[in-house]
Amino acid sequence: MADASFDVVYAGGGYGALMSAPYFAMNNMSVGVFEATRELGGGSASEPRPLPGFVGNPHFQVIVTHLAPQVQDFKLWEKGLKFVFPDRDLEMVFPDGKALSIFHCTHYDMETGLSKFIPEVYEENCKRLEKFNPRDAERLFKLYDKAERHWLLAMMQELFSPPSPWGEKAPFEELLDNPEESGLDPKWMFMPYIEVLRDMFESEKFQMMIFRMSMTNGQYPQDIQPLVLMSLYLLVCLGAIGVPHVVGGSHQVAHSLQRRLADLGGMTFVNCAVDKILVENGKAKGIKLVDGTEIEAKKLVVANINPHQLIFRMLRDFPISDEIKRKLNNVISARATLFWGNVAYHERPNWIGEAGADPGYGQASYTIIGDDDVDYVANEYQYQCQHVRPGNWPPKLYMFASSPTGFGIDPTVAPPGKQIALLEEYGPPASAMSEREWIQLRREAGPKILEEWAKYAPNMAPDSDNIIGWDFDTPWDCLHRHQNYREGSWSQGIGQQAHQWARFRPIPELSQYQVPGIENLFTTGNAYHSGIGSQASYAYCTYKKVAEKMGLRKFWEEAGRLY
Repeated sequence: MADASFDVVYAGGGYGALMSAPYFAMNNMSVGVFEATRELGGGSASEPRPLPGFVGNPHFQVIVTHLAPQVQDFKLWEKGLKFVFPDRDLEMVFPDGKALSIFHCTHYDMETGLSKFIPEVYEENCKRLEKFNPRDAERLFKLYDKAERHWLLAMMQELFSPPSPWGEKAPFEELLDNPEESGLDPKWMFMPYIEVLRDMFESEKFQMMIFRMSMTNGQYPQDIQPLVLMSLYLLVCLGAIGVPHVVGGSHQVAHSLQRRLADLGGMTFVNCAVDKILVENGKAKGIKLVDGTEIEAKKLVVANINPHQLIFRMLRDFPISDEIKRKLNNVISARATLFWGNVAYHERPNWIGEAGADPGYGQASYTIIGDDDVDYVANEYQYQCQHVRPGNWPPKLYMFASSPTGFGIDPTVAPPGKQIALLEEYGPPASAMSEREWIQLRREAGPKILEEWAKYAPNMAPDSDNIIGWDFDTPWDCLHRHQNYREGSWSQGIGQQAHQWARFRPIPELSQYQVPGIENLFTTGNAYHSGIGSQASYAYCTYKKVAEKMGLRKFWEEAGRLY
């Protein structure tokens, strides 16, 4: 006899669980969420780092949660969730002191989820680009028009719907039937993103800024990205979607979701690691915890875990086909492996050149730091990043820095008068080195990255009196923080290349959020379509799939939403 019973049982209490569990509770179903670690939310956790009194995000910094319909469906503003959009979305400062800025050019309404273009702002973005290349400014103006009229709706429809079967065009794919009208060149589907940017724009500075920011989705320069994902990150970089800060740190997203779930009667349990999923006669019946406790699932089990954990561990007693196991072992995992750290300091960076002369520079969501050597990034960057070893760092770094405190955007994450920023650079997969080597690299990461930052902002050198402290993680640390992060990858060890996305993510047999041969078992999480962490479209799609099979409420129709 089971020790406890719920209609819906979650194996794993990460972001995918919190973003989908309230939907089941809104169907008057009892919900139990079981998480192995001490805190719910997975990558959306925040911690007192690098020092007490500061709030650092050890994983979840690029925030596009505002795109998620769950914000409106769960009314998360009532539970303390607040977004702040800086006037500038993206900046880049170059070694010659020149600087580029992109301003946030849409207005977002949290209670409706609607965004509206602000023409005078995107016209200003075009004017700023004009000084680097007038023809690129013209191209950018046309791109904003195409995005507003064609890309955005099709993008949301594709991201927030379960993947269509092969042979049936997804909404964004349909735009390729009329490239002249949509502005999408079909050949881009087969080109690495860096080459697409070269095809779109002439300015290498502009190409570099867009590419390095877009890399935050875990792609290397020669990877071929899904066209819809490529377009999404392009619009993020161009201020057309916006990247807000979450007031109080990224964990406020998880906390607001947990509060809403609790209001609806859902129950959550931490430090409760799941050992296996119980399957009887081809149906998921519940879960067994590592301490032997059995939890009955009267209607369904949802696995919010990496597919490798699911198939090879939690379903170890179920006869999974060798073909599924073989394909799963062959997925590309060595992506989104980061040196990722928080730095605490007294005064904001004193930027060089044009950036330093601009009184508003440094208040963007993200600041890219590096040169405009596109050939190096296209041909050498991936090799250099994946072959970092103790005492052997790449000759060039291309980092981004993100600070919510520099211009008072969110002063709650640092003591009064102090600042905090997160810096990121790519590194090798966790399996590349021994534990001893990773420990040495962890020691080297902070000084090395701060030395690079100081080339662009001299008061950020590691030995500067301005620096209070830092705390940098490596891919090895990420792997050992949470077993979902295969190879230390924030994308749960499933790269987001075109052949590992949508109807192929993580592999075709598992792309519909179910395991063949098992009823009442569904999957969710970053390893599944659409694989964009903070947007949580995978959670929305999981619920859509369950609602279709079980006849549950269709909240998208109730809201009059087209996706």
